[in-house]
Amino acid sequence: MSKEEVLESNRKECPHCGSNSTLPISYGLISDEAHEENAKNRKWVWGGCVIKAGGSTDHCNDCGKSFGGDSYEEEPFDEESFLKDREKLFNAIDKFLDEERDEDLYAQALKEAEGDEVEAEHIYFDYIRSQFLG
Repeated sequence: MSKEEVLESNRKECPHCGSNSTLPISYGLISDEAHEENAKNRKWVWGGCVIKAGGSTDHCNDCGKSFGGDSYEEEPFDEESFLKDREKLFNAIDKFLDEERDEDLYAQALKEAEGDEVEAEHIYFDYIRSQFLG
């Protein structure tokens, strides 16, 4: 079976209009050459650089709608938890900025950062933050 026959046999029916004139959606960073080649004999539709959870997998050439992918429900926004976590983070930032540095903890961060002081500061802050958020 040729590549074209495989592509043709794998076409899905559009749930919106019933057409079989569908193409798979391709996501990610795709080279200009690949886009140019696809423009000659369109075998896929570009879905963009960002791959989204539950994103569509196929596109209908007739009605222009996308379909497929996993459906999922987003967690509802919990303002109370958000505000608690925000307060904990601000407390960690205050501790990091206002208190004297814990030299043992900083030495551990410096060792982990292999002597890179900028990276050690990030690691040290993560240690401080984890005391509030952990």
